[in-house]
Amino acid sequence: MFREGSSLLMAMRGLPSQVARVAPLDVAAVFLQYGDLASALSHVTAMGADGDTEAQLIRVMNAAREDDGADAIVELSEAYREARPHVAVGLCRLGLRRFPQDARFATCLARVAVTAEQHEDATAWYLAAIELEPDLIGLYDEALGHIDEFLEVGILDRKSVV
Repeated sequence: MFREGSSLLMAMRGLPSQVARVAPLDVAAVFLQYGDLASALSHVTAMGADGDTEAQLIRVMNAAREDDGADAIVELSEAYREARPHVAVGLCRLGLRRFPQDARFATCLARVAVTAEQHEDATAWYLAAIELEPDLIGLYDEALGHIDEFLEVGILDRKSVV
């Protein structure tokens, strides 16, 4: 039994450094899910920027607070979209409030809705994005691709799309 315990301890030797890299992302996520950049930045900064992850996170959050911070908010939302979609939603909503004419935030909300299988919401967000950027052909392709998938599997009624 002791051998198993010591081998487990040896296997966990790198765990503190892994936890240290993930902790700032987790702390930031608590606040970013509500679009609270100031608190996220304050708490992550208080943890100390000992590594590349913390420094990069602090840099992007600082950029997101600027008047031209749309790109940084998109970067943050993409970073969280797969692992923590609720955080991406909070960031996309923040972006939509701050930059209401930027179609990337409606597109972000559409993508999260697709992943969450919220098909009607995804369709509505794609339509909102297309209204903002009617000349962006790639956006039409993406939206129509998902809507076709929804129709094929019978998730959406053709009447609700038209």
